[in-house]
Amino acid sequence: EYMGTRVSMSSKGKAHESKTKKRPHHDGDSTDVVPPAKKRKTLEGGAIQAMDDAEPSGDFDGGGEHDEANKRESRAKQKQLKRERQARKPHAEVIAEAKLLWEKVRPSRGDLALSREKRAQIVSRLVELLHGHCVSFSLKHDGARVIQWALKLGSPEDRETIFNELRGSFVQLIRSSFAKHIMRTLLKTLKREQRNVIIAELRGNIRPLAKHRVACETLDVLFTLYANSAQQDAIVAEMFGPEFSAFKDAPPPPGGLTLEALLAARPERRATVLPFLRKCLGAIVEKGTMRFHINHVALCAYLHAAAPADRTQMIDEIKDIIPEILHTKAGAESALVALT
Repeated sequence: EYMGTRVSMSSKGKAHESKTKKRPHHDGDSTDVVPPAKKRKTLEGGAIQAMDDAEPSGDFDGGGEHDEANKRESRAKQKQLKRERQARKPHAEVIAEAKLLWEKVRPSRGDLALSREKRAQIVSRLVELLHGHCVSFSLKHDGARVIQWALKLGSPEDRETIFNELRGSFVQLIRSSFAKHIMRTLLKTLKREQRNVIIAELRGNIRPLAKHRVACETLDVLFTLYANSAQQDAIVAEMFGPEFSAFKDAPPPPGGLTLEALLAARPERRATVLPFLRKCLGAIVEKGTMRFHINHVALCAYLHAAAPADRTQMIDEIKDIIPEILHTKAGAESALVALT
């Protein structure tokens, strides 16, 4: 401060001058004018809030009510836009009616005292509505839930109707985050003959499904709970070479389709089968699906059949995920091979 002029430096390095007001003092000195202190209000907890001298507006309460009215109006507009978007979708009327029927039969929301006959009538009407739309409904969140409940509460005839509609699309459905639940419900509620149809349709696509993070969950359930030993061997054998997928309907060899039996019957195949299986297992580790039982069986077979150098290389890839494979017999055996 020099001669009543205050000089301050800004962030850009330029000098700014600001004049300060002077007021006379009784002894002839001059001092800066101090602005009046703001009013302070003591809040709860001892905090102090500074308040301006201006009086608060009288429209404070009215402004809050106005904001609340604007929020209600905005929500109403959003709901209207949502209804309009849903109405523009294909088969919007069918979807809306199916949801209403679903709400009636769903125990968590529907009438808990609904009679068995009344529920059967509603489910039959629901299955009629789904006719021709089961595949498209299965790929949607709300549609998948509707079909799940139709399978759970429907009669055997209703389940067979839905099964026939979905037949031919199981590979697509097992990859869907929503339809995978329908696949599990189908496996749980259908007869053995119908489950065999699902297994036969998935055959030929085992390799890509085994490394698919969504599909492998349902594939593992099918492999562990519903496939017999011959079907399990045929499923794992698709990782041994492309010919096992291409000729999936060919009769199995006398010794079976296990890796040990195949190499014992045809030792010359070792040079092609083991590298192919090694490549499949590497892709499975990379995709993060090694935690499933079906992949444990393939891994265990490879570790027992591979040469020491190849086995060591495979162990180096799985050493960080060994805790993920200990919950199955084949996985624990693979971990034992890796540790010894």
